[in-house]
Amino acid sequence: MQLLRFQMAVFFKTPAERPDLLSGNMPKELLELFDLIPVVNPIPQIPQGLTNVPDIPVVTLQSSHQGYQGTISKGRADFYYNYAGQKEYGKILEEVAQYAKQFMEFFYSKQQVNRVGCVVNAFFPEENPVKTIAKKYANRDLQNSEELAVRFNRRTQIEGILLNNIVNARSETLTFGKQSPSKGIILECDINNVVQPMQLTDEQCAAIFKYALDQYNAEEVKKLIS
Repeated sequence: MQLLRFQMAVFFKTPAERPDLLSGNMPKELLELFDLIPVVNPIPQIPQGLTNVPDIPVVTLQSSHQGYQGTISKGRADFYYNYAGQKEYGKILEEVAQYAKQFMEFFYSKQQVNRVGCVVNAFFPEENPVKTIAKKYANRDLQNSEELAVRFNRRTQIEGILLNNIVNARSETLTFGKQSPSKGIILECDINNVVQPMQLTDEQCAAIFKYALDQYNAEEVKKLIS
């Protein structure tokens, strides 16, 4: 099993006037991670009263550590890790999660937050991915399909906050480095809270993040296809 992508999203209750100023005074660990000069992209002034604020990145946080990136827009901040070579799933998830937690804590100390989300994409080598997905989630008549994808949302509640727990499973063939193409299943797991008018507390943000990490450990993720 390979971790393809990890994303931590922090949504601001009200748009930031100057997203380019939000990355100031980052903790030492994040400064060491995002150790390259950030890219600042000018965007037009948003008219007063506009509610649908576009999530156009104003700042891109760059890193010399392969796979890591961050973006800041007027409405949100996002932490990313993208596949950077084959590594043991649990080990890289633990490393990435430590940075993601600090990223989340830093931005909810800067801005009022009313939504957080955590997304994981993982790849499972599987000789017959369509059959496996059909057997687990769909009609057996679909086992001979050329390709197959399913998506569902099992909502749950934690700390009084309603959470989306979205799973998207699809058959795919990927090539890693110089290896032969590998058939398998890509699982995208997306846990986020339903948007609410009130600000999330620090404790609620931490509880949502912890719940997501518990669901994303290797054994729990494997249950989604076995």
